[in-house]
Amino acid sequence: MKRLGLDLGSNSIGWCLLELGPDGEPVAIFKTGVRIFSDGRHPKKLTSLKATRREARSTRRRRERFIRRQKCLIGELVRSGLMPQDKSKREALAFRDPYPIRKRALDHQVHPHEMGRAIFHINQRRGFKSNRKTADNEAGVVKQSIAELESRLMQKKARTLGEFLADRHETKKTVRARRLGTKSADLYEFYPDRSMLEHEFETLWAKQAAFDPGLYNEDARQRIKDIVFFQRKLEPQKVGRCTFLPDEKRISKALPSFQRFRIYQELANLAWIDESGVVHPVTASVALRDRLFGELETKRKLTFKSMRAILRKEGIVDYPVQFNLESDLRDHLIGNLTSCIMRDPKKMMGEAWDRLDEAAQDQLILTLQDENLEDDEVRTRLVETYGLSDDVAEACLDARLPDGHGALSKEAIDRILPFLRDHGLIYYDAVKEAGFGEANLYDPHAALGDRLDYYGRALAGHVMGASGKPEDRDEQRYGTISNPTVHIALNQIRAVVNEVIRLYGKPDEVVLEIARDLPLGKAKKLNLKKSHLAGQDRNQRAREELAKLGFADSRESRQKFQLWEQLAKDPTDRKCPFTGKMIALSDLFTDKVEIEHLLPFSVTLDDSMANKTVCFREANREKGNRSPFEAFGSSPDGYDWQEILERSKTLPGSKRWRFRSDAMERFEAEGGFMERQLNDTRYISRYTTEYMSTIITKNKI
Repeated sequence: MKRLGLDLGSNSIGWCLLELGPDGEPVAIFKTGVRIFSDGRHPKKLTSLKATRREARSTRRRRERFIRRQKCLIGELVRSGLMPQDKSKREALAFRDPYPIRKRALDHQVHPHEMGRAIFHINQRRGFKSNRKTADNEAGVVKQSIAELESRLMQKKARTLGEFLADRHETKKTVRARRLGTKSADLYEFYPDRSMLEHEFETLWAKQAAFDPGLYNEDARQRIKDIVFFQRKLEPQKVGRCTFLPDEKRISKALPSFQRFRIYQELANLAWIDESGVVHPVTASVALRDRLFGELETKRKLTFKSMRAILRKEGIVDYPVQFNLESDLRDHLIGNLTSCIMRDPKKMMGEAWDRLDEAAQDQLILTLQDENLEDDEVRTRLVETYGLSDDVAEACLDARLPDGHGALSKEAIDRILPFLRDHGLIYYDAVKEAGFGEANLYDPHAALGDRLDYYGRALAGHVMGASGKPEDRDEQRYGTISNPTVHIALNQIRAVVNEVIRLYGKPDEVVLEIARDLPLGKAKKLNLKKSHLAGQDRNQRAREELAKLGFADSRESRQKFQLWEQLAKDPTDRKCPFTGKMIALSDLFTDKVEIEHLLPFSVTLDDSMANKTVCFREANREKGNRSPFEAFGSSPDGYDWQEILERSKTLPGSKRWRFRSDAMERFEAEGGFMERQLNDTRYISRYTTEYMSTIITKNKI
């Protein structure tokens, strides 16, 4: 018998093959080795190499698309007679100032080649067009600048943007979008919107068509306009494939049908324990199960304390009981979050939501999530299809629905749900009864493989981007784990283990080094538990405050509140660490205030609360990817470094040192890099156990 020991790291795997005696104890070292590999991150910046390549690839694509559009436009202008066929004449035309042409063409006939020059110039700077649901801060600055420009166009009584720019150009003023200040939060002097350029194109074309209808015909107008103003839709977010039906995509967690499936799944696992320790499944009483479901359908959460009251009220028990899912860290079940949000009578649909059947509710949420639709299109559909008012439709657009996707598709859920709801089966049994079989779930009696297959097959519930197509290579077909270090490590584990099997045969046991908190002693475990409970209390207090203020309960909102409390004990002393301006509670949950990483996340990969604070958006933009000292140590205009240091003294100790001049060096020296490696190793260990179970039974790992 042989035992394989694996020492897992973020960029290395140590292995040792031991010979076991009859009693199962090691008697000899058979073979050892180490495999070292790259962790997929830049050695100095610690950023993902994959992300760096993606950014460079995106830049190349944008450039290539611009050049391709430019060439296509020139070809169409030549065919339409709006540019000379001779290349040297076209090059000479490029030296003609386009601004006077764009202004003169509004009232007078211009030469067709001049019109082509004006159109070509519009194509070069065709204005800003946002994609729906874009939350980028720079886009917000641009939109404010656009609104300011629209106001100025009205004041100047300019018929088109070109006329406005021509007047500026004539007086030697800038005609390019420039910021009004040096800060990234400052507005632009002016910034054109795509619709302004489209309006100018239509206006110029209509005027010139009045002089020469044959040249400026409708077909040419449409072809040229499509080339100049076409913009690709954002590529939809890649959704993983269903665990049981790989041809189907996973369901959105915001859909009411998923929310109800999750509730029935929780209730199928829920049981109460009587005084004698006997476990009573909730599903044993259909009336009780339905009563609890009704409560969860109309509430964001249902506490176990409330469930005990329901048991007494229903006459089931007359003494306090415990629930199997209850613990110090869990005191409630989550309800139908989507329906609770949409049912809000003050801001959302109210009773109209409950008048829709589940299919209609799902379709409404899918419409809100459709990234291919502009806001105006969605608003129109909500008004026309569901009879909502403009105000309610606008509120629906801004609704903060649950994000993410489940592990199953809508089709799989529809097949499993009847066995959960109507037969009261637990999830494992419901899956089998639905016809999916045990092969898709871990079964200790299932046949084991002789070698490790690609990890995506074994970890189907944890990967992203699976195509499900048999003709694709494994990574595309089964998907990948998003963390590049873990992805590389699991592939390397496969290579090591399969080579060991090829050379020495499959081991009888596998021992993994797991970088988790399991070896903690009693005192440390108690401290860890206290820490968890304290964190739970902080989250609960934040939820209560959010509810009072009428803000959606989200991880970001809770963090904002907790970080705001850390600024100072007295709310009136809670100021932006960098600007010194007071952060009022009324501003905290607006876009004026943001969560800021003190030491840049792109370098440290430290996303802990100890590396975060809240500050005003303009300070966040100004700080950028720098430490506080690197950004403000020289006391740039509007910032005083000594005052910043003074304000940092009110912060917890885990944050104060991050304002020092040597903060980045200290981070590395005190194990920041090692902490990241440890987290990656924990991640790797967590999935390797499940991965290895495909060739070794769990009781041998």
